Amino acid sequence: MQLNELFASDSGDDNMNDESDGYSSATNSSFDEDEMSNGTNAMETFEITSGGYYDIGDPVIECQYCGANMWYSERKNKCRHASNPKFSMCCGSGKVQLPLLKPAPKVLQHLLFDNESCESKNFQQQIRMYNVMFAFTSPGAKVDNRFNNGRCPPNFRIQGQSCHRIGSMLPMPGQNPRFAQLYVYDTENEIENRIHGFRSKSGVDVNIVRKLSEMLYEHNVHAQSFRMARDRLCEEGVSDLKLRLISERRNDGRIYNQPTVSEVAALIVGDVDTAEKRDIIVQKQCGELQRIDEYHTSYLGYQYPLLFPYGEDGYRPNVRHRDKGTNIRHFTDITQSEQNNKDIPWEEATKRNRLTIREWLAFRIQSRSNEAQTLLRSRRLYQQFLVDGFTMMESERLRWLRKNQSKLRVGKYHNLNEYNSNGETHGSNTCKRVVLPSSYVGSRRYMDQLYFDGMAICSYVGFLDLFITFTCNPNWPEIQRLLGSVHLKASDRPDIISRVFKMKFDELLSDLTKKSLLRKVLASEIPDQDTNEELYNLVKTHMIHGPCGFANRSSPCMKDGKCSKYFPKQFQPETIVDQDGFPVYRRRDNGHTVLKNGIQVDNRNVVPYNAKLLTKITAAIVPNDDGTSNHPQNIDEIKQYIDCRYVSPSEASWRIFSFPIHGRKPAVERLYFHCEGQNSVYYTDFDRINTVLEKPSVTESMFTSWFEANCKYPEAQNLTYSKFVSKFVYVKKKREWKPRQKGYTIGRLIWVPPTTGKLYYLRLMLTHVKGPRSYNDIKTVNNVKYDTFRDACFAMGFIGDDREFIAVIKEANHWGSGQYLRLLFVHMLLSGSINRPRHVWSKTCHLLADGILYAQQRIANNRGIIFPIL
Repeated sequence: MQLNELFASDSGDDNMNDESDGYSSATNSSFDEDEMSNGTNAMETFEITSGGYYDIGDPVIECQYCGANMWYSERKNKCRHASNPKFSMCCGSGKVQLPLLKPAPKVLQHLLFDNESCESKNFQQQIRMYNVMFAFTSPGAKVDNRFNNGRCPPNFRIQGQSCHRIGSMLPMPGQNPRFAQLYVYDTENEIENRIHGFRSKSGVDVNIVRKLSEMLYEHNVHAQSFRMARDRLCEEGVSDLKLRLISERRNDGRIYNQPTVSEVAALIVGDVDTAEKRDIIVQKQCGELQRIDEYHTSYLGYQYPLLFPYGEDGYRPNVRHRDKGTNIRHFTDITQSEQNNKDIPWEEATKRNRLTIREWLAFRIQSRSNEAQTLLRSRRLYQQFLVDGFTMMESERLRWLRKNQSKLRVGKYHNLNEYNSNGETHGSNTCKRVVLPSSYVGSRRYMDQLYFDGMAICSYVGFLDLFITFTCNPNWPEIQRLLGSVHLKASDRPDIISRVFKMKFDELLSDLTKKSLLRKVLASEIPDQDTNEELYNLVKTHMIHGPCGFANRSSPCMKDGKCSKYFPKQFQPETIVDQDGFPVYRRRDNGHTVLKNGIQVDNRNVVPYNAKLLTKITAAIVPNDDGTSNHPQNIDEIKQYIDCRYVSPSEASWRIFSFPIHGRKPAVERLYFHCEGQNSVYYTDFDRINTVLEKPSVTESMFTSWFEANCKYPEAQNLTYSKFVSKFVYVKKKREWKPRQKGYTIGRLIWVPPTTGKLYYLRLMLTHVKGPRSYNDIKTVNNVKYDTFRDACFAMGFIGDDREFIAVIKEANHWGSGQYLRLLFVHMLLSGSINRPRHVWSKTCHLLADGILYAQQRIANNRGIIFPIL
């Protein structure tokens, strides 16, 4: 796992955004009195420093609500010491209440937890295969095995969407039974049929298969329900038999999660009278597959019988949060008799009082002293569970967005007027597009907006000095202490990797932004073993590249017989900056060497590092030196996002814990603007357009409110639109600007291409006009009002003599690559709108040629190639 962070400020806190379900694992500004420390040793107890290394200790603190084992650094209110810390990552500070998982049957305990017998070792190594052998549903995921080549730890990675399916009770004639059919068809040869379903049978232990089969028939309610169907099919006179897999539960999901056979399935003879929306009706024999809804209570139980050996319920919709006033870790106010009484009404569903999939997953993957470890110690199967759980979580959010597209409808005020005059009276007739908004974390719009925000920060404070990559180290002592005691590897617990990495990353941010460690010197040499043995060992272990080249041609960095990272470097007496602006670090030929994989290497193979950070965190801190249609169409952005998505266990656990994937400081305000009558209007599919146009606020926007603020506040007369947000704050509910009381924000005008015409020229004028009170003021230059924004730009000297094209290329250079600039220039030439192409080229050739030399050096694998200076 790695996280790249852009630093544009030498000081200040990191302003992280967070995808949350009403609460966050991040620091909370409020605190309770019982969290105040009564002494000064609380921090020393759980965050210790030994020999310069920052050790976060062990997860020895139990959450007072759910009993999860937590690290002290994961507490809320991290800015204060606490003798009785509270945590939100596990149960949302007590909001989430779920029954704990009970110990697995003895057979499964032996196979999972015994690390000595050959039988248990075989099971632990092949646990995913054994689980598929007994699964009731097909996994339905496109697994990406490109990285499971033996060079890295095993990793379960999927592309697209996970989809669980189930077939009929009996296979079609001539087909072999699969998944749930194995519990019904030819059960006398069940063991052989299960093994026969795999192409490679070399790792299969028949005794393990037999023991697991007996265990599931004895304890698993789903296996028992299918056995019930099998027994009924064996009876004479039963022809039209169906099995109903029930989704709804009548008991309280905060207390009960182990259903009975009658609660999970029911046999139906003849036609189906009634069934809930998510119930699955399994036919006796047919060739069709049915998709299991992610909201089905047994969705995970059907797919992971070895993780939930009793058939425990998974996520259940409409499970309420903990009632206020209930005792901590106890629940006594709702009895079973009350739950069976339908006259007792449930509390009306509100926005934040129901359990979400993310909350359920975050609760389930916590380690507790009084809960079974079956799930957490399932190794590779646990990886698959995390990925599957994350796709469930995403499906829940994407489904909400798809069903609420009516709330995302937006059009131009001017266009709605045209629709209304042409007789189009309903919003649903104005063209449709399935939108994945920028508020959805990970969407293309989300990433694009963050990129432009980052470029806005760079344009304000200057280009970045360092681009730092911080990579997790699975050999951190905290990880090895925790997992080594239970004979697990770091790859077996991606959730622990994510949690430790997050705490280390927070400490790194604190060092870089508050303690000014960015100003410390980077080194590229092997330290003296006699004077600094600890740093010497760290550099030897973590900061030596390769070896590669002639010494190791099979190294992953080798391409076409040469190192793609240009190692080994040349000896360099002093640190310099080359002609491309990249640093060349000092690498003296001082005789210091280390033995790496049996090969002696010197300073030429050292990756640059910061000695203090390396000693404190023991991780690689590496500075990088690499630099529309005229006809409306139905576009499904949600489907496009799912089809292009890859999910791995590390990302899944990171997102399940709701850790942020981006942070920035200072904040960036996105400033929207529009031509007169072109402001955005939000409406639903069922709104009548004339009703929408009659709303008083339909003509108001952030941009038009800026005109009103310029009339109201004299100090606004000296500010451009982008500078306006540094002194004023926009109140969205009231649609007005008010003077800023605290903080600082950078304004960013939304970028528009030159093809937008007058909107582009409006943007050019907004970069210079101060305090306008109307659109006419923007068109006025030297007390002369012009008819169009283009004429005003010409009077200002922004356009004419092809200067607008030069300005476009120079502006695009702030956020676009050299390749993009060249493509932009080609489009300009093809459009025929440039009057003097050679003049535009001569003014921008140094920008258009950016990156060509570097690309040619990479193609030739020769950093010595030099092109003439243009």
